[in-house]
Amino acid sequence: MNQDGPCTNSDLDNIQQFLEFYHKTLLKLDDQSAGEEDEIKKLNDRQEALKSQINQHGATAEVNRRKTCREMTITVHVADGQIDVALEVSYLIGNCSWTASYDVRVSSVEANRQRTQLTYYGIIINRSQENWHDANFSLSTATPSLGGTPPKLSTLKVDYYKPPMIYHVPSYALESSILDESESLDSSAGKFMKLSTNRSKGAFRSFRGKSSLNYDSTIGENDEAAETQVNVLTSTTEASMSSASFVIPRRSTIDSGGKPHKVTIGVLDLTSTFTYTVVPKLSLHAYLKASTINTSDKQLLAGPVSVFMDNNFITHSSIENVCIGDAFDLPLGTDASVKVEYKPVKKMVDKQGFISKVHHETVHHETHIVNTKATETTVFVYEQIPLSSDEKIKVKLITPDIRQKELARNCTVTMNDKNNLEWKCVLQSHGEYRFPLEYLMEWPIEKRVEFKEE
Repeated sequence: MNQDGPCTNSDLDNIQQFLEFYHKTLLKLDDQSAGEEDEIKKLNDRQEALKSQINQHGATAEVNRRKTCREMTITVHVADGQIDVALEVSYLIGNCSWTASYDVRVSSVEANRQRTQLTYYGIIINRSQENWHDANFSLSTATPSLGGTPPKLSTLKVDYYKPPMIYHVPSYALESSILDESESLDSSAGKFMKLSTNRSKGAFRSFRGKSSLNYDSTIGENDEAAETQVNVLTSTTEASMSSASFVIPRRSTIDSGGKPHKVTIGVLDLTSTFTYTVVPKLSLHAYLKASTINTSDKQLLAGPVSVFMDNNFITHSSIENVCIGDAFDLPLGTDASVKVEYKPVKKMVDKQGFISKVHHETVHHETHIVNTKATETTVFVYEQIPLSSDEKIKVKLITPDIRQKELARNCTVTMNDKNNLEWKCVLQSHGEYRFPLEYLMEWPIEKRVEFKEE
């Protein structure tokens, strides 16, 4: 085409030929696109049909699995035909478990008696597709999933660090290998996805049960709690070398529908010491705590706790594993009869030094606690003291003086391993106490400090 001069007939012919070629090319591409869309639709329909068949076969296999019946023939050879033979058969089944839960009841009227009533429950779950009709139950604390072989410790060697060798590849070799890698990317990616899928489908399903259900030596599994709770029973304890079993004295029936079945393992009257914990920086509430000793003959497994005060629900909590004779803490929620007041923080900033100036900051605040109860209470108060991580950052505690551990009558103060002050104060009925705190910080004036909690 002549771009400088006027348009000629040959130029128009060239344009016409180009448009015809472009039109034919578009028609060809449209036909190819329509054919590929039809092919994709057919493949999607076939995929859905195959998925439906797979689901149908899976449902059929599940029904057949539930209907599976196994038979066992046992031959006993005896010398005398007049002898009586007692045969006991036991076997393992899965998809069943039991977990522990507790109710803690405390009476404020009888708080001076230092007693706490703890009701120990066992929640049984049966999803084994086997109904247990009129069966005896024994709840065991054994955990067979952990195995019985201790781990072996390997040898730890130390040597000089050797950096990995770096090989320099010529640029022309790198360029020639790019095409090969890109060509093999699709096939290798397909294999990798297939391998990952197979591994995920065939992965071992771990059952992290807190305890096992010893109904014919069953194996435990974690299950979600449900609302249905029936058949409250009591139990006796049988101890062995490495575990304990809680024997339910009467027979019971548990279906395989997976609903929880609650049994009462025991009602324990424990000895407790009631104290209050106050962390005024984080909360202006006094938290009641029962420091308890397990004086019963039953091991307490980890589980949720429902706390009741004077038969009124207070809070949800939890406890860890507690052996016989061990001490543990039972959080009992907050108590409004112990009032906490946290005074505003006061800071005084100053700069000192002639040659090397330093930044001085004095922090002062105070906590005021009042006991409005008719009985004396023991209160623990915790406050943070900054811990220096650099020799040029200095922290000096002014008030209280921890060298004088007993500050006043029935009040002591110590520094715990977390560098926090711990006051222990016995407040008489309608008594009060003020807990002052003052400390000095200094650091180079050209530096800035930051606070991190660990």
